[in-house]
Amino acid sequence: MNGFTKKTLLILYLAALITGCKVTVIVPSGGTVQSHSGVRNCTESSVCEFEVTSLPFSDSFTALPSPGYEFEKWSDGGDFQCANSTKPACLIDLADNPYASAILALFDSMYVMPIFRDVGIDTDDDGVRNELDEDDDNDGILDADDVCPINSDQNCSTGAPDSPNPMSFSTTNQVSANSFFNYYHYTAQKNERIIIHTALSTPLSTTQKSRCASSPGTGQTPSNYDTQIHVYNENMARVDGICGENLTFITPETGQYLFQFEYPTNSPGVFYIASVMGSSAVNTPTGTAGSPNNPKTLLPGTQNPISKNTFYNYYKLTVSAGARLIINVQLDEPLSTIQKSRCSSNLGTGPIPSSYDTQIHVYNENMVRVDGICGENLDFIVPAAGTYILHFSYATQSAGYVNAAVID
Repeated sequence: MNGFTKKTLLILYLAALITGCKVTVIVPSGGTVQSHSGVRNCTESSVCEFEVTSLPFSDSFTALPSPGYEFEKWSDGGDFQCANSTKPACLIDLADNPYASAILALFDSMYVMPIFRDVGIDTDDDGVRNELDEDDDNDGILDADDVCPINSDQNCSTGAPDSPNPMSFSTTNQVSANSFFNYYHYTAQKNERIIIHTALSTPLSTTQKSRCASSPGTGQTPSNYDTQIHVYNENMARVDGICGENLTFITPETGQYLFQFEYPTNSPGVFYIASVMGSSAVNTPTGTAGSPNNPKTLLPGTQNPISKNTFYNYYKLTVSAGARLIINVQLDEPLSTIQKSRCSSNLGTGPIPSSYDTQIHVYNENMVRVDGICGENLDFIVPAAGTYILHFSYATQSAGYVNAAVID
């Protein structure tokens, strides 16, 4: 009788510890997770926590890749369920017994995280992804001569200087090989921070990037090279721009601005755009998680995914003054010896970034750069308490993940 009582008390004690146990679903860019129950779904670039308060518990989580991605496997690591399984469905099934109660008592959270692989978009379903296909929409007009390379309707847009296209902040915007049709307009408020990332079918080569570094084309004077973004005011006077694929432009006045994309030998492609006002990215985030105006939360002690599309590689982290933030980036395609040598010659620490697009940026909550480094490792002492935004920028070289530790 006494033994029975002790066993009963043990079971009740373990069951009591269940309170606060969670199933945490971490979804990187590239897809969503759908639960069989329908009440534990999690959207792209999100972290979703679900309480487990009683046994039995059973639910299945299915990884659903977005267009251009495929499911690779479930992530491994401490407390991760279905680790390294390549089956799209991950079942968590706990019976109502002392063993299951003990499992829940030992773990504050059980993690589920799919890994999605970027396989590219094949617009015309001909088996060739767009960046390798010379006719993405299969309309018989080669992309280099096609005003609308991913849309067979040749009236899909205008984009001429006298009839510019409106910019879309929710979908991609097309970049044609003919720069005459690559004008876009946007009406901005004073001091808006406009962030643009261009994804070209043929990314800029090392030589082209080097030329851009020698002639950046910022301010009123354009670059000497025709691989750039131009920014004009409503009177068509150039006010800023950049040679390269990424532009951050702070609007000097309220009004309409024109953006022209000039990449005659690297197009077609698309560009992504975000707008940040002050600390809006932290205090009033909007748009897709991971974008500049809605950074994801960086989770120390776990693998935080980054993608080839650097526009969605923004993370935020709230830390105290004097804390030491240690970052390690693990790329699927690590930096080459040449890239590391270039980084060592141009580190990009402090407020001025490196000239090379293989770096980590650290911004304050107002998206003002406070530090960073060219390379894969960052050791940053936090100057003041608050929320910081980190951007992991490795061009189109590689996807991978980020490890982070905070030492107070």
